[in-house]
Amino acid sequence: MRWTPLLLLICALFARADQSVLKIATGDDFAPYSQKEAPNGGLFTHAVTRAFEESGTYRTELLWVPWKRALSMTRRGEIDGTFPWGDLPERRANLLYSEPFFSTTRYIWVSRYHDFRPESHEDLNGRHYCNPLGYGDFGLVKEMSDAGKLQRVTPQNLGSCMSMLVAGRVDFVPAHSADALDALKKAGIDPETVYRTDIVSQVLGMHFVVSRSHPRGQEIINAINHGLDTLRRSGELDSMSREFGLPH
Repeated sequence: MRWTPLLLLICALFARADQSVLKIATGDDFAPYSQKEAPNGGLFTHAVTRAFEESGTYRTELLWVPWKRALSMTRRGEIDGTFPWGDLPERRANLLYSEPFFSTTRYIWVSRYHDFRPESHEDLNGRHYCNPLGYGDFGLVKEMSDAGKLQRVTPQNLGSCMSMLVAGRVDFVPAHSADALDALKKAGIDPETVYRTDIVSQVLGMHFVVSRSHPRGQEIINAINHGLDTLRRSGELDSMSREFGLPH
């Protein structure tokens, strides 16, 4: 059989039609990892969409929605999955997790306007911290909060957290460096008014999640894990991380 350009095109179209389309969601305020205006939607967005492409099984339709809504839509089965999410035991009760595609580090941020200068986690005891709606508590902050040693304040976004920090309404904010600097910029706050301490709250793996009640949940997780493994072995994930200045 002779493979003419027309036949090749028809086969390619049929192959593409066989791929299921996944509706997936992420937020727009996690620069430069998940952000509409960033190249390819940000590092994490690029990694997830490329992983599904490499799986050969699924294509993706990306929705940009608030974090809490993305997780709720996933749990209710309104969309097929969401990213990037950290691993929490309470989430695993109704979510399936992919392998982590990248890891990020959260530090403790404080205001230069106030006298609070923590040098270790003991100095955080009894303090108020800010974490936005839809953001999970992890690592050191979660341990201390669960033990009743911290009080959480929960506004709509990280920019509000930074405003509250500068105003003295909270004592510290746990955040990734890029996320914190982007929030300061959006809130119109001079970055010199806050500083990042050396206290690490958590080194956190980032995951794609699917509802446990999704009829193809494990199949979707297997597909993205396969794609991530392919990208990792080819060196493409390392190349992506270098482009965005994130060690991997």
